[in-house]
Amino acid sequence: MSDLLRSTKSATGLFGVADLGGELMKRWTAALSAVLMSGLTLMTGLMHGEVAQASAYSLSTKQIVWGGKTVSSPEGIAAIDPSTHKLTTYMPIWYVMQALQSVGITSGWDGTNWTMEMPYGDTPSVDLHTVNAGSGSKHFYINGVNVQNVGGIVYQDPASKQETTYIPVWYVMKVLGYENIVSHWSGAVWSLTPGPVPFSENAAAEPSSVAAGVIPGAASSTGGTMESWQNSGQDVSIDNLSYNGAGNVLPIQGHVNGSHVGDIVVEVYAADSENWFYSVPVDSAGNFSSTIVLPYHGTNYVTVGDASFASDSFGLSQSAAYGEFNNLRPTLGPAQLALLQSWMVNYNDAASVHNLAVKITASAQTKDQAIRLVSNWVSQNVDYNFPELNQNQFVWQQATQTLNKGYGVCQDQAAVAAALLRSLDIPTEVIGGEAYDPTTHQDLGTHAWNKAWDGIQWITFDACWDQNYTQTTSIAPPASISDDYFNIPAELFNRSHVPDPTDPFGWAANPRV
Repeated sequence: MSDLLRSTKSATGLFGVADLGGELMKRWTAALSAVLMSGLTLMTGLMHGEVAQASAYSLSTKQIVWGGKTVSSPEGIAAIDPSTHKLTTYMPIWYVMQALQSVGITSGWDGTNWTMEMPYGDTPSVDLHTVNAGSGSKHFYINGVNVQNVGGIVYQDPASKQETTYIPVWYVMKVLGYENIVSHWSGAVWSLTPGPVPFSENAAAEPSSVAAGVIPGAASSTGGTMESWQNSGQDVSIDNLSYNGAGNVLPIQGHVNGSHVGDIVVEVYAADSENWFYSVPVDSAGNFSSTIVLPYHGTNYVTVGDASFASDSFGLSQSAAYGEFNNLRPTLGPAQLALLQSWMVNYNDAASVHNLAVKITASAQTKDQAIRLVSNWVSQNVDYNFPELNQNQFVWQQATQTLNKGYGVCQDQAAVAAALLRSLDIPTEVIGGEAYDPTTHQDLGTHAWNKAWDGIQWITFDACWDQNYTQTTSIAPPASISDDYFNIPAELFNRSHVPDPTDPFGWAANPRV
């Protein structure tokens, strides 16, 4: 049984279809392998709290171990830590930043200060305000709190041939421990493992509105500047509120004119591969009041309007309000983006979504089990809309609408799976691309499926293709369901599911729709 997801690019370039480009753990592995392969620095003396660098160094083989498996054997160099006066291994901070970005920990480096932001919904392993930061000219910050000061080495990175800063590995391990990343260093082997919170501790909690990206109520920021909006004066009018550019939350309040029904769309656009479409509720009087998270560093262009549906394309009406805002905070990482709500994955619009997810996953002891239970539930309970497919008349509907109807096509089933899992604080993406017959390689058309983060790796699954039908003309429950397309080896899954490569940052329609 094949499934089609219609092409959804609009005039504003809203919905390109693509993949993030490989499993997240592989990116972790590649980035972390580069850490030690870049070389570490030997020192022979101290100089104002920094390590005095030598002109040449001898390399020795180290091992990086992920999940109990050796993933690389790079060369490393040791140096004396000026605080402890002991020999330790140094690593280039840039590569660590790239690795952390892959698991949703965004960070910035200005040559002196390393600032890190933990993913929404995550909490440090200790009270950061009680941490003794120590001394040193390089400063580490988590969520704005100075947690570590160290001495560093500025030395050429053999890979890039550029000067970079090297930091003692022991202190990096200590700081990553605050971010719930467990690591062990033997002097030759560096083992790393994200430390996920057991699923049962999260499942009953209400979803965080900050994690969702849309916060009810438009609270003005003190000390901010007045928002500058260009109002169309037709469909949507925006009130001026105070926006504090130091944060990445933007209050939005206004009124929908005319007979608009349902949520409005808030598009946040930064570049061709960076755009998001939030869902913001409108009350019976046509008023809306929310605060949204700006996902991207730098200039965020924000458009507020109602949805415009033309055949199978999704866009915004021409009569909308526009604003431009500068976000000083780092761009959200993949795991953070995969927790945001969107117009299609509007999981925080109704408490019933979270309540249903808790019921579905009541027996789950791990996040992997929770993901499987949700996938199977969608396969069993969201019927496929064959008339919509056969008539080539695809209707955009939100996850809450699909749950109320009990049926949809592949994009709707994938959106429901994402909504249920995100409501449990499990980052989940919808991936779009082409479907192929795994035997004949016949192109079956565009399609949508999911990837969910279990705390260690991304689990790929297709609830739609795990439905087995004996008919393809009417809306009816599947004859049976299977796990044929749940977390199977990548080489098997990729025979039939090929993400669209045009956008390297993921399918713009999700989690952005």
